Amino acid sequence: MLIKIVSLLLSVTAIVMSLFHIHELYHEYKRLSKRVKYWNKRHR
Repeated sequence: MLIKIVSLLLSVTAIVMSLFHIHELYHEYKRLSKRVKYWNKRHR
């Protein structure tokens, strides 16, 4: 029973961490796309 609870907690923690990581990656992507648009404007 205890092992089940521990594994459940671990899986939940892993899911939360991955979601947080996706959120961070999304922010990085938005920043990069802004920079790319800015560069495209400057180099035309």
